[in-house]
Amino acid sequence: MQPKERSTQERAKGRHSMARKGAAGALAFAALVGARSLVAEAGVIQPPQVEIAVQAGQPVDIKKEVTASPAGNDVEVCLLANETGSATTHPLAAGFAADLYAGLSSASASFAVGGYRDYPQSPVGAPGDWVYRQVQPFTDAEAIFVNAVGMLTQAGGGDAPEAQYDAITAAVGTAAFADPTWGPQEPCGFSDPATAPDTVRVLIVPAHAAFHTPPTAPYVNGQTDAIAALATADVSVVGLWAGGAQADLAALATATGGTTLPVSSNGTQVAAEIQKLVEAKGSTVTSTIGLEFWCDVPGLTTTFDPPTQTVKAGETATFTETITVDPSVPAGVYECVDLVTENGKPMMNDAGTAVLLEFKTITVT
Repeated sequence: MQPKERSTQERAKGRHSMARKGAAGALAFAALVGARSLVAEAGVIQPPQVEIAVQAGQPVDIKKEVTASPAGNDVEVCLLANETGSATTHPLAAGFAADLYAGLSSASASFAVGGYRDYPQSPVGAPGDWVYRQVQPFTDAEAIFVNAVGMLTQAGGGDAPEAQYDAITAAVGTAAFADPTWGPQEPCGFSDPATAPDTVRVLIVPAHAAFHTPPTAPYVNGQTDAIAALATADVSVVGLWAGGAQADLAALATATGGTTLPVSSNGTQVAAEIQKLVEAKGSTVTSTIGLEFWCDVPGLTTTFDPPTQTVKAGETATFTETITVDPSVPAGVYECVDLVTENGKPMMNDAGTAVLLEFKTITVT
C-alpha cells in the first residue's frame, strides 16, 4: 500500500479517540499534533502529510526526504582600527563602514569596533595613548556601526611599530583588558565557538608598521600568543596592510584561515573577502538528521532506515520508515507524527515558526 497526501479538510475527519499513556506523554503528543496549523506547508520534509492504510502483520514502507538546514550564515566582524596619527590611510575614511555593512547584507551579520595605539610611554607611545579600547560592542544596526567607526581617532603614537599583538589578544579574549589609559576594556564580544560552531568570526586589522613584541617591555604578547588567542576564539584575521605590516598580518591571516589586502577605504572589497570565508565555512558544515515517531497507540510502531543520516548543510537525507501494526491494535483511524531532529535537537521548519513534523493519518484495518 502506497502512502498518499490528503487535504487539510480530509485530515480533519474521522479521528480516532486514543488512550493516553500518561499525563506528560499526552501533553507532549497533543502539542505536536496541535502544532499542525503552525507548520509551514513548504516544510523541508517530503511528504509533509501522509495517509496510509495498514493491516496487522503487514508492514508498510514510506520513503521520505529531509533537507538539512543551510549553513549558518551568522557573521561577526570586529574592526580593530589603528588610531595613531601615522595611520594616514585606513578604514576610517568616509564610506568604508557603510560599504562593508552593505557588502554583507545577504548574511546575518553583526559588527563591533575597537581601536589600538600603543603603550603611553616614550619612545613607543605618547601620553594618553592606549593599547586597546572597545568603541562599540556587536550590533546589527548599520547606523550604530557607522557612527562607531566615525568615533575613531587619528592621533598620538611614538615609534613606527604599535602594540598590535597585545591589542589583538585583548580584542578576541573573554575578559576585560586592563588598558593603562582607559582602564578595564571589554573585548569585541565574539560568540563562543562551542555554542555557535557555524558562526564566521572575523577580526579586521589595519596596520601600517611592524608589530612590537616581547621581551621588550611593556609588551606581553607575541605572534604565537596572538595566534593561540585567535584559534581559541575561532577568529579569522583579515589584515589590511601598509608599510612594514604585511609580513606580520600575513602570518596571522595564514594561521587563522583569513586573508590580507592592501589597506584602503574600499569596504566593498573587504566584504567580498569575508563572504569568501563564509562560503568556505559553509561547505564544511554537516548536520545529523534523525526522525522520532510519536503516536499514543500501543502496538503501532515504526523503524527508520537508517536511524540517522549525516549530510552537508542544505543537502537531503533520505529515509525509509516501516510502519508495523500488532494484531492487538483495534481497527480505526489514528493521528501520529514524525518529529525531525537535527544534531539531536528538534529541527525547525524552513519558516522558523515551529518544529518540523510529518503528519500521518494511519488507518488500521
